[in-house]
Amino acid sequence: MALDGDLHKLASLTDLAVGAVEAASALGVAVGEVLDAGRSLTGNGILREEGSGWVAVEPADISGPERAVLAGQLAAAVDSSEPAKKGRLLALAGRSQEALPLLLDAGASGDAAAAETALEIGPDDPTEAGRLHLALAAHYRSRGETPVAIDHARRSLRLL
Repeated sequence: MALDGDLHKLASLTDLAVGAVEAASALGVAVGEVLDAGRSLTGNGILREEGSGWVAVEPADISGPERAVLAGQLAAAVDSSEPAKKGRLLALAGRSQEALPLLLDAGASGDAAAAETALEIGPDDPTEAGRLHLALAAHYRSRGETPVAIDHARRSLRLL
């Protein structure tokens, strides 16, 4: 039962799916145990499958310190081929200096969530912030959210 709760908490950290191997590594348990817990939680409607992992249907109740610890453990388990996911988790863990380079790259490449998180951290270089705002302007424009896109475009112009 404790594993079920921990897996639910991991899946609640972000809107990104948590894979079985990542969860097993973060929690220090066997992948088979995580798969069993995932099946149980999916069957009970607590998690839903997305891609090759799970996301929480309803977020788990997690205290700030516990969120930081779990995010750090999961970030350590996330493959380096997923810089946006790793960066967002490092930011949740309070490790902004480690997160920022990953988020800047992913955000400038069009990952809106990474760009937003990078801007929350606050890059030291105004040019970097300008690039993030420009990427967000393009993102929101493509979604038809013109007022938000214009706001980001104006911020970008002031910084570049």
